[in-house]
Amino acid sequence: MTRHNVTLRDGRRGSALFVFVTPRSKRTEIVGLREDDTLHIRLAAPPIAGKANRELIRFLAEFLAVPPSQIEIVAGASGRKKLVSILGLDPDNVQEKLTQLRASSSQHP
Repeated sequence: MTRHNVTLRDGRRGSALFVFVTPRSKRTEIVGLREDDTLHIRLAAPPIAGKANRELIRFLAEFLAVPPSQIEIVAGASGRKKLVSILGLDPDNVQEKLTQLRASSSQHP
């Protein structure tokens, strides 16, 4: 069964989502949705001295069109599965951006 929505949490000041990262990849990109409803992202940066975490924050901020200061890794900073908080952006807005990504990637095989 194909999953279409990442599990998003509604926070007091924004939203939160689980992200699974693969560091040391050829490029930084969104891979898709995993079976456990986490967003899978490949990162070009290595997991050394916080480089991968900084790359994740930069990438998500650019993708979601918010300042990097509004993105925070609230759990899992040293692991591959992370809980990421996005301040000032509700779950519907995040889901809309992910839906747009899915639509554009399905048009370009």
